[in-house]
Amino acid sequence: MTATREISSIRFREVRTTTESVFVAHTKGIDERVEANHSYSMTLLKENRLEALTLQKALVLIDKNPKLKEQLKGKCFHLVAEGAEVAGYFTFNEKGERSEGAGDPEKTVHVVMNGKSPFSLHIHSDDLFAKVNWRYYLIPDYILSVHASVVVGLRSSQTEAKVTETATADSTDMLQQYQRELEDLGGEGIRREEMAALMRLEREG
Repeated sequence: MTATREISSIRFREVRTTTESVFVAHTKGIDERVEANHSYSMTLLKENRLEALTLQKALVLIDKNPKLKEQLKGKCFHLVAEGAEVAGYFTFNEKGERSEGAGDPEKTVHVVMNGKSPFSLHIHSDDLFAKVNWRYYLIPDYILSVHASVVVGLRSSQTEAKVTETATADSTDMLQQYQRELEDLGGEGIRREEMAALMRLEREG
């Protein structure tokens, strides 16, 4: 009997894009009974302080970043829940905005069946892409018990805010220390001593 892997044992790998970092975890090896269904995927993201991608965000990031697209070809992952979809084809532009019907095969999404969220996004391998001539398909999870091969997320907005707050506090502390040291210097040679103080602050920072 295969043992279920604990959430803490899942490791996310950072993939840097032109705009932000995307975090990807491969779920191979998890017990098939719980392997990355939507609920489990969202739990993995939450435990790692990450957020699921919207469909629009996912399409734009994958399309604009070849390295990320290569890693996700032949795989699928769950998206944040955000409404319903109607079966058919649509094409997206560089902003993720839609137009009905198939267009550029690399920007065409096939919505497999009508359905409500949650959905999973599948990215065709190059072999399958060559046969069907569209890169993505979107499927509502109620149609199949979708077990995603990867979990994909972004750093959560709350985490980003905490990092920014900490960085701002650190910068304020350094500036105050620098100002105190300059007040203590005074007299001739202030520029030389000021430079020495700056260099010391850089070393300590």
